[in-house]
Amino acid sequence: MKAIKSNKIKKIDIKLPLSERRQALVDQGKRCANCKKAIDPIYAKYIRDPNTKTMKVLCSNCAIPNVKRR
Repeated sequence: MKAIKSNKIKKIDIKLPLSERRQALVDQGKRCANCKKAIDPIYAKYIRDPNTKTMKVLCSNCAIPNVKRR
C-alpha cells in the first residue's frame, strides 16, 4: 500500500470525441433550434443543412408541424 500511495498520480484530461449528432445537441444547449424548448434526444430530429454542412436539432413539435383545423 505504501508503494501505491507514494507514487504521484498525474491527472489526465482526455476529452472523448462525441458523435456529430451528440455534438450538435451539446452546441445548441440541448434546446430546439426553432422554438428553444428543452429537447429529449429520443424524440429529436437531426437535420443537416446542405449548404453549410451543419447539423440542426429540432424537437418533435417543430419537426412534424400540425395542420390547424378550422
